[in-house]
Amino acid sequence: MSIGDGWTDPINQVNYYDSYLWSVGVIDRKFRDTCAWFQTHSIINIYRSDFAKATEYFDFLTNNDTTP
Repeated sequence: MSIGDGWTDPINQVNYYDSYLWSVGVIDRKFRDTCAWFQTHSIINIYRSDFAKATEYFDFLTNNDTTP
């Protein structure tokens, strides 16, 4: 069985994008700060149970396919 495009542990999944992308050299320091902002707001909205808004922030970090 597999889960396609699913959150299994959203807080831990979203919390390390900035560190990972920075460590492999994909982003610069300024964009790392931008990613951290989106991560934080995604987590805040998860705790507020506003999953639609959390998904918007998380989407920015991953594939950005739901942002107009």
